[in-house]
Amino acid sequence: MSESDLNLFVKDSTGLIVTLNKEERKLLKELLVLMRQSKVIRSFVTKRLGEDYLEVGFNLLKNLGQ
Repeated sequence: MSESDLNLFVKDSTGLIVTLNKEERKLLKELLVLMRQSKVIRSFVTKRLGEDYLEVGFNLLKNLGQ
């Protein structure tokens, strides 16, 4: 099994571990790239979730290979 075939495991709000397939990882990665590039999206994330979530998103993007 190649690294690209591996599923990404993340926890949801209840602590349940959720598996993301290849397509879901691709979508998540693209959304996180948009967050990194857009002040408007970063502002939305900060207002909605708090500034700490920007760092969570950036770290997740790094883990996804970007």
